[in-house]
Amino acid sequence: MAEINIDDLTTQDLKGTGVFDEVMSTMTLRLEEQFSKQRIKSTDYSKVYLAGMEAAMQQSIVFLLGRQKADKEADLIDENINKSKAEVLLLAKELEKADSEICILEAQCLNEGKKGLLLDEEVLKTKAEVSLMEAKALNEVKQGLILDKGPAKIDAEIRYLNAQADNMEEQYKLTQEELNKIKAEIIVIKVTDEKVVAETLLINQKASNAITEGQVLAKQVNKVDADTGLVTSQTTTESSKRTLMDAQKNKATSESSLLAQKRITETGQTTAMSSGVIGKQQAVLSKQISGFNRDAEQKAIKVIGDAYAVSKGVNELTSTPDVVTAPGNTPNTEFDRILRDVWGRAIINN
Repeated sequence: MAEINIDDLTTQDLKGTGVFDEVMSTMTLRLEEQFSKQRIKSTDYSKVYLAGMEAAMQQSIVFLLGRQKADKEADLIDENINKSKAEVLLLAKELEKADSEICILEAQCLNEGKKGLLLDEEVLKTKAEVSLMEAKALNEVKQGLILDKGPAKIDAEIRYLNAQADNMEEQYKLTQEELNKIKAEIIVIKVTDEKVVAETLLINQKASNAITEGQVLAKQVNKVDADTGLVTSQTTTESSKRTLMDAQKNKATSESSLLAQKRITETGQTTAMSSGVIGKQQAVLSKQISGFNRDAEQKAIKVIGDAYAVSKGVNELTSTPDVVTAPGNTPNTEFDRILRDVWGRAIINN
């Protein structure tokens, strides 16, 4: 596994060989080219340089961590491959051992078969001897020679031969059972052999898959780095779009509020109801007209009173004007006519 040292990041030299040094050298060349072409202003040069340096440092660290991760994954894959190879060798040895055991069991099976044939021959031979003995005994009985030997001895010999024949039959059956057991063990060993072969093929396939996975992981690391850059760019773009959409939303909200207020204002201006602006203006005008009429009445009364006071001061015989006492009568004097004219100009209608 590769260890990360500070020298891998930077050698603390403007012409260093660290990842950060290499990235900064490349960025500086690009930045100076853009500055010389006046695509970057002198006031923005420091901002662009600081932003580029921060991005270079961040991406350099990400690159080193990604390389370390890839090395760890490669070491893990190598360990898995070595483990798979060891398992393959172990399975191969077990397979050889199983083949040897099969050969031994097959040889034992052949030997047991031969033993069974030998026992069959001995059983037949014993039966033949029993038959021969029985035939001899019958002949001796017929000839009267067996009286001196004794029938008990002959019977004992016959029983002994019969017991040997039965014993041989039991040994034959036991041999057959052992032979069947050996055949069953051979079948089990063959099945185990096939299973070992299948496991060996599976381990080889896993080893091949591990190598392929290592290559895929390396490609995935590169893809993750590319996706990280793309996501960062997309995040910046989406943030700008979100800011623009918020501004547009605020503008639309303001315009909506303005239109609603304009609608209320225009409705108030065009509605003749008492709650509308025109209706209120009409009410104000009506009050003003009424006020002007009352003011004219007060002024006319004052004029009449002043004229009456002056006339009364000049001539105490002056009577109360008809315009006050009897507004509908015809003026009797010139003074009454003048007062009636003033009263009429005051437009006293209500």
